[in-house]
Amino acid sequence: MIPRFKVGDLVSYYPVDVVYNEAIVSEERTQAIITGFYDHETGERISDLSKDNILIEASVIGSHGSQRVLMTDLQLVSAVQRSPSC
Repeated sequence: MIPRFKVGDLVSYYPVDVVYNEAIVSEERTQAIITGFYDHETGERISDLSKDNILIEASVIGSHGSQRVLMTDLQLVSAVQRSPSC
C-alpha cells in the first residue's frame, strides 16, 4: 500500500539519470520534498490522489534538482505537519 503523500512531505527515492538515452539508477537513496502531483500519461497536474485508474508521479526537489518520480518509488521519511485552520 502506498502512503498518502502530501505536498511538503520529505521522501527518499533512487534517482535516475539519463545519459546517452540510457537510464542510470543511483545505488544510494536521496531525499527530496514533494512539490506537486501529476498524471504520468498526460502530464496534467492533479489534486485528487484517490483515483485508482491513473499512474501518479510526484514532482520532487532535492539535491538532484527537480524531478518527477512515480509514487510507487517513493518512501516517506517525514510527513509535513499541517496546523489546524482557524
